[in-house]
Amino acid sequence: MISIRYIKLSFVLLLLGTVSCNSVYYNTYFNARKQYHLADLKRLESETPGSRITPAVYKQIYMIAIKKASAVIELHPNSKWVDDSILMIGKSFYWRGDYGDALTKFQEMQENFPQSDLIPETLYWQGLTYWASGQLNEARLSFALVGERGDADLQAKARLALAEIEVAEENYEDAIEAYQDLRNTLGKKHSLQAQAWRGIGNGHFYLRHYNKALEAYQHALKSRPSTKINFETRARMGEVLELQGKLEEAQQMYERILKIKRLKIYTPEVRIKQANLHTLLGQHEAALESYEAIAKDNPRTQYSAEAYYRMGLIEQKYRKDLDQAKDYFNKASREKRSSDAAIQAIQRGKDLSALERYIKQIEKEKGGKRSLPPMFELAELYLFRLGELDSALVTYRRALTVADTVDVSYAPKALFSIGVIQADSLENQTEARETFQKLIDTYPLTDYAIEARKRIQYNRTDDALAEARFLESENQQLEGAP
Repeated sequence: MISIRYIKLSFVLLLLGTVSCNSVYYNTYFNARKQYHLADLKRLESETPGSRITPAVYKQIYMIAIKKASAVIELHPNSKWVDDSILMIGKSFYWRGDYGDALTKFQEMQENFPQSDLIPETLYWQGLTYWASGQLNEARLSFALVGERGDADLQAKARLALAEIEVAEENYEDAIEAYQDLRNTLGKKHSLQAQAWRGIGNGHFYLRHYNKALEAYQHALKSRPSTKINFETRARMGEVLELQGKLEEAQQMYERILKIKRLKIYTPEVRIKQANLHTLLGQHEAALESYEAIAKDNPRTQYSAEAYYRMGLIEQKYRKDLDQAKDYFNKASREKRSSDAAIQAIQRGKDLSALERYIKQIEKEKGGKRSLPPMFELAELYLFRLGELDSALVTYRRALTVADTVDVSYAPKALFSIGVIQADSLENQTEARETFQKLIDTYPLTDYAIEARKRIQYNRTDDALAEARFLESENQQLEGAP
């Protein structure tokens, strides 16, 4: 007969075994979650101004989390942590930018654990992943489903995402309405109030409703925003003031940012904005001094790269010292090569080399027919790459003069290009119309004349247009067209 003592001992051992097994399951999951949180911390740290942490660092840690979470699923398929692990793997793939793998995991979650409490969160992350991969309709559907199943906070985050998708699609009126609807459903102290107000401000900003944008941004600042949103809102307010031509008020806004202790980490970025204002005001010496100081105080960073890049622009556009400009662009490219400014500086250096090459070719031909191709290349370089409209216009007019002398076949293109710059870039519709009309009257049978007619809505069926259509039909018949 089995003793009571033996039964009690067996029960204790069974209980200890069960606890031990659950402990093993949890420890495996706990280690995966620990790596995931560490990756999150590194990712957020990489977004801090001046951070030297690269995406490769946190992406590697997310991969460790993926492997550890996968072990939970493979070794303990009956564990209660399996659905948590699948969601964690999907989120890790999202942050790594592996959107296809992330979507696979989120779909697996919904198919295998349809009753899980984590399904609303899964739908939210699925929406973010669809959005990141450019599948906006699918993203909208996922966020809408969150609204049906998630808790209040998750529903609010989904509605915020839906509003931001409208911004991404440039549906600014709809975005403002969506942000406003969201704001009205939130408590006054809700953490998303600041983001909703900022969204409203951004919508008005893109619609050029600058006063309404400033008003919304003020509300955002009163809604206890995070440090990042606080800075971004104030910086955007400075940008609005610049666009309104209120440069002194913009400078005062940047000065106020520098005096806020929690925003000290953004000091280099604010100083860049202040230096940019010097450039806008034509104070090039002051701008160069400011950029030089920024580069010296923040070596090997995105800020030093941008400072040298902007110094190069000043030398190129205003001082016309191409050698000095190239020197600054080279310096920018050596600061932080992965930064936007460094990448732009490398391209700008190549553009200036091309510019010098075209100028030498033009000078070599001394106004002959062979000078026209590099002349057009030079004009397009000024227009599309260097942003120097005046230089582009001068070059096209020079090309027109040479074409009238040595080869009139180039003249229509020159006239049309001049008209486009006048109409689209300089917004001088009167001069543009005169140029297009000259093109139509002088070279009526060319494709450029046809485009010029469209530009000025010259719709009457005149003899020249009829002749052009007749010749076009003749050519098609010669080519065997019915």
